[in-house]
Amino acid sequence: MRQLIKLFAYYISVQYFVSSEFLLFCSSIIIYSFEV
Repeated sequence: MRQLIKLFAYYISVQYFVSSEFLLFCSSIIIYSFEV
């Protein structure tokens, strides 16, 4: 049971990391398009 909780927490942290990286990528593209 504890292994399942650990796996779930890992999955959530990975999802959060990916989404935050994606948001960072999108915002950098938006800033770049305003600069040019």
